[in-house]
Formats: sequence, C-alpha cells, structure tokens
Amino acid sequence: MKDTVDEDLPKWFKFYLDNGDLPEKLTLSTDASITSPQNLLEQIRVCVLEHKFPIEQVLACVTANTAQVLKLEEKGILKEGKAADILILERKSFELREVISGGRRLLKDGSIAFKEAFLEESNRDIKLKGAKKSKR
Repeated sequence: MKDTVDEDLPKWFKFYLDNGDLPEKLTLSTDASITSPQNLLEQIRVCVLEHKFPIEQVLACVTANTAQVLKLEEKGILKEGKAADILILERKSFELREVISGGRRLLKDGSIAFKEAFLEESNRDIKLKGAKKSKR
C-alpha cells in the first residue's frame, strides 16, 4: 500500500494501470496521511499536467471510486440529490480557487471565505502549520 505522502503517485498510478488493474478500483484520499490535503492535490496535478494521465481517470480515484468503496452513496458524483463537494481549479496550473462543501463556500478566489460560528464572539487568532516545508 502506498500513500501520497511518498510523493510518487505518478509512478504508482502508471504501475497500477500497466499491470492490468482496473482504474475504477483505485482510490486516493487524504484521510490516512499526516500531510496536508494540498499534498494530494499536488500529486494529482503532477499526474495530469506533467504525466498526461486523463483527468477524468485521475479525478475518479478521489471522487467516485473512493465514495463507492467507502459506501458514501451521497458523495462522489455531481448529480441532483447528491451532496456536492466541489473544487474549482485553474485549468493550466491546478491552483485551487474555490471550495464548496456541505452547501457552504469555504474558499473563494483562493482565500478563506467563512468563519466558524464559535469564533464569532472570539478574539482568537488561529493559525495551523506543520514544521515540514512543502517541496513546492
């Protein structure tokens, strides 16, 4: 089992496909990793933009395939009656521009677009950042 924390997704994606495994059985997610979800997005970007894997094949691994394996029937596809979590990315760079999840816009024009309700009455300044620097 590999994790995108290893930052070699294109290598293993190609290996998986070259060995006759079914693309609809491959799943990718951030839940098991200690790294930022940005790491997974970067690995997907590299697969599509640098290694020219079909975007629909790569994205299915983090959407429909994962939802199906985890039996999350309301997730994984954009369709009426489903829970739509949407990322809007720049076409050429894959830069994250918008995030809509659970009916809420979380990121707009690349900036955080919400404030948690519990912070409304607070004067706290909350910042989270790991010690490891990104390779990007």
